[in-house]
Amino acid sequence: LLLKKQGYDGIGVYMRGFDADGCAAKDAMDARRVAEKIGISAYKISSFEITWLELIRKIGSTGKPVIISTGMGDYTEIWQAIKTIRDFHKRFWLLHCISKYPSKSEDMNLRTIIDLSRYCMGRVGLSDHSTSIFIPSIAVSMGAMIIEKHFKIDDDGLDAAFSLHPYHFTQ
Repeated sequence: LLLKKQGYDGIGVYMRGFDADGCAAKDAMDARRVAEKIGISAYKISSFEITWLELIRKIGSTGKPVIISTGMGDYTEIWQAIKTIRDFHKRFWLLHCISKYPSKSEDMNLRTIIDLSRYCMGRVGLSDHSTSIFIPSIAVSMGAMIIEKHFKIDDDGLDAAFSLHPYHFTQ
């Protein structure tokens, strides 16, 4: 969901109405300040930001939990991101991710979840860009504690090709 700055205020009010926690995926330093204003409880570092250590430092300095998607990072870059976050705290999770949109089930390489768990004491998950409703279940059986899955309310939008309608989540 792409929002203009004023759209975040409405989401913050909506989340609080359901006593829900929010998680912000940040692709700009400015947006981090907006997310802090609405009271998000965690941050997500997108795959393409895993080497943006200045952003990781700024987010780490908030003291809030951080979820790091690893799809575009090699093991050296993932380790550097972990070391950067650990300078501030140890409340982070790594999400295995295949940066293909949509991802094919046969390309998911879910065993990577087990490898990643060694980096962060088992705090792992899956950022799933497949159209499968089964891949997340398999990931959980391999130790995933967090599942990121995109949903859509219509078939328009940048991520519509790998997003599911809400009724898929009831299956």
